[in-house]
Amino acid sequence: MANIRWLLVPNPEWVLMYRRGLTRGQISEQTGAPISTVGYHLAAARTDDPTLREEHYAAANGNPARATRRSVQRMNDLVSMVQQTGRYPASNASEVSERSLAAWLRRRRRDAAAGSLTRMLDDGLSVLPDWKNSPRA
Repeated sequence: MANIRWLLVPNPEWVLMYRRGLTRGQISEQTGAPISTVGYHLAAARTDDPTLREEHYAAANGNPARATRRSVQRMNDLVSMVQQTGRYPASNASEVSERSLAAWLRRRRRDAAAGSLTRMLDDGLSVLPDWKNSPRA
């Protein structure tokens, strides 16, 4: 019979690391586990404990986790698009890339309103006029 290793979900060690302010990427690097697996465990932990994310931010000196390379690239894409076209991306655009950028911006507006947007993204997006205001507001 094969040796089956059962994993506890969520992994208590990873939850503790997250609670102490480490990002899922940092946890992945330290443990050698795939980042997607760490993310799955942390999502399960946040479902069990809705205050976990706030504890994570507080442990990270009140600042959300650092911006990822991907998020910085998305920010640069957004700034470039707005400067070239003079408008923000539309969620009903015909191009998938524009709809995706609109969804990313919507999430960053939500993060900014909640006070959890990284300083790097907030500073980078501040070059855009009224970027924090939803077009429907």
